[in-house]
Amino acid sequence: MKKETYEFTDEQITEMNYYDRRAALIAELNKNLVKNRETDDYDYIDLKGINDVLHPLKCKYKITDMPCKEDNGDMSLIMIDSLTGEKHGKITIPWPGNDDEHNNNMRKIQITGANITYLRRYLLMLAYDILSLIHISEPTRLDVIS
Repeated sequence: MKKETYEFTDEQITEMNYYDRRAALIAELNKNLVKNRETDDYDYIDLKGINDVLHPLKCKYKITDMPCKEDNGDMSLIMIDSLTGEKHGKITIPWPGNDDEHNNNMRKIQITGANITYLRRYLLMLAYDILSLIHISEPTRLDVIS
């Protein structure tokens, strides 16, 4: 599969505002993601598949994000303009917990690791508008930082 790119010079990207750069990043990202598995009822892109495409685009369009843990244990991702350091939004997802009943003899550390991977994947998918491929079972909150 040939990668589709949008040709902007570094100077053109630097002159764009945050929202134009974010829109270009999302458009290019969604054209280049590859599903790891596809069936009639489920599409899946794993965390590595997202990061392989997303990291170079975040560098190109000068946008980054910072994961953080909230006081109540939920996980958030703060969107940041790499040119100015300005924060542009925060997406929060509830911590799924360590439900032993549904984790088939996994150790607590394994459950925690699985939860962190799950949260990182879904936070990135929400932050970069990869919504058409996921099913969200928990309520999600987007807080705009002024």
